[in-house]
Amino acid sequence: MPAEASSQHKLLIDHINKLRTLRSLQWCQVVLGLESNLGFEAQHAVHSLKRAGLRNWVTLMEGVDGTCGLLTTNASKEVMCVALQQLLSSNHLHVSTNMLSISTSPREVFDQMVQEVRGYMIYVDPPKTLFAKPRRTFTGKVGGHNDDVVIALQLAILTMQIFTRSEKYKSFQ
Repeated sequence: MPAEASSQHKLLIDHINKLRTLRSLQWCQVVLGLESNLGFEAQHAVHSLKRAGLRNWVTLMEGVDGTCGLLTTNASKEVMCVALQQLLSSNHLHVSTNMLSISTSPREVFDQMVQEVRGYMIYVDPPKTLFAKPRRTFTGKVGGHNDDVVIALQLAILTMQIFTRSEKYKSFQ
């Protein structure tokens, strides 16, 4: 396993363990919406969680053929973008006063999130031919900016929507 992947897995494990230091979350069910992609990072992360002996967690199985993770296609990015927009416009998105971060101060994470949400956009690429449709890209990476935090936020929103609405996960609730 590449060093970068193992450090990300350690960060995930450390984050879950830090969440569980909060009295109200020490026995909580952790729901993971890991990104499913060609590198099988979601599966590798799950194996790391199992090796670490963590308990009370479930990962969504929404990848190709029910594999681990969530597919991030252009269609799913649009769904995530709309979901975030609805929560923001209805004032239903709140940041916990107990927000935790392993590597950065909670204030820095919050500021980064606000910056990335503000920079997130739908880029419309004109059609290449007369009969083609315009291509819509959902990104915050225009101009060399990052969008990792806003993508993580959108994945969290989609994860909770799927987890709470799908019969597949009722036994974990």
